[in-house]
This record gives sequence, structure tokens and C-alpha cells, in this order.
Amino acid sequence: DIVCPFTYVGLEMLRTERDRRAPGRRLRVRAWPLEWINGSPLDPGHVAREIEGLRAVARHCFAGFDATAFPTTSIAALAVVDAAYEVDDDLGERVAFDLREAVFERGLDIGEPAILAGLATQLGIAVPDAADAERRVRADHELGESLGVVGSPHFVTESGSWFCPILHITQTDGRFTVRVDEARRDELLATVFA
Repeated sequence: DIVCPFTYVGLEMLRTERDRRAPGRRLRVRAWPLEWINGSPLDPGHVAREIEGLRAVARHCFAGFDATAFPTTSIAALAVVDAAYEVDDDLGERVAFDLREAVFERGLDIGEPAILAGLATQLGIAVPDAADAERRVRADHELGESLGVVGSPHFVTESGSWFCPILHITQTDGRFTVRVDEARRDELLATVFA
């Protein structure tokens, strides 16, 4: 999900490694709408606590995060990403990362239609209407279920499926502790870049 801070960090780490090892390859980022999975939008206060834990492993991330501007939905934004991938993989990946950066680095509410439309226009994409957005996100969600996706982030490769393989996350008394799971990260990277 675009609004999942763990996915943001995992994708950033994967993209950095990809740029080093195989810069011509593109990541295909699909929708896994946590608001559907959880039955409600993510709580901004909870996300802020997750981010505090994530700062231990991602000091360069979340500079402009603003819990008061956190989106109550990501469905339309997830559909914009899918529409961008229909144009080409380069644009799709760019939009997938740009929208996450809008939330976590610029503090923008991408659930707000006017803000999302402005960002989409800058990226050269139209925002799908509500019915098309629902269809697009539902198709990705159903594909994820068929592939055994259980959460966000979940990475699927030709030879395996990995739920949150880069980060080890614990929570005690509402406080998150996050560290890089180096063994699982290296295993994932070896699979991806074999």
C-alpha cells in the first residue's frame, strides 16, 4: 500500500540495490489496500509510531511526514499507479515511488482528490474515475491473494514469495523497534538479482 511506511522503506532499499546491480530492470509495484484488509483506514497516530521505529534503519526517510495530512484512503492513488504501468514500466515505477514520497517526504494527503489530481497531472497520468479505480485495485488485490500475499510489504519473485523480508519489527507497549533482517534481505536480493 502507498501509505504503508514499512513498504516505503522496503521498496526504497530494494530500489537502491536494484540501481546498483541491475539499473535497467524495473520493479512492478501492485496494490494491496490496507484499508480493505483492515476494514478501516490506517490510523495516522499509529503510522507515526511505526515511523519513529523505522527511523532507526531509514534515517534518510520521512523528513516531511505529517500525521495531520495523512490520507484516509489510498484507493485512487493505487489506481493511478496501475494506470501509469499501462503506459510503461518506467512511468509506473516512477509514479509508485513519487506518490509514496508525496506522503512520507512532502506531507501531502494523496487521498484528497485535488491533491492527487495535481500530482497525477505533473506525472502525466489521469486519475481513473471511482468505478475504474475500484476495478483496478480489486484486480491487483485478487492477484495478490492468488499469489499468497498476506500483508504490506510482500515481495513476489519468480522463485519465491516474501512477507516483509527486509525488516524485523517488534512492538512493545505501542512502541516499534525496527532493524534490518540482514539474512532475509540478502536472501531476497540473491533471488531477485540472481
